[in-house]
Amino acid sequence: MNTNSVCFYTIAKFIPDIVRNEPRNIGVLLFNDSTKEYASRFLPNLRSKVGNSLLTSDKDIISHYNKYFKELNPLSKDDLIKNTES
Repeated sequence: MNTNSVCFYTIAKFIPDIVRNEPRNIGVLLFNDSTKEYASRFLPNLRSKVGNSLLTSDKDIISHYNKYFKELNPLSKDDLIKNTES
């Protein structure tokens, strides 16, 4: 991405225990609305960093989100916001 431009971003978080509500940052999504550049970066060792106490299904869900966001390629800032709203 061009380093002289303003980007919109959102932090990808995972909350392994909804009772404790302690989110873990697992990645970032960047979008430059003027050049339409998009990038997603996740922890390189994502499956081990989110915790060994997670169920296999939780780790699979995170892996699918990782793949989804890497392939998203939004067309606009609004498109990125729409696809990342909770």
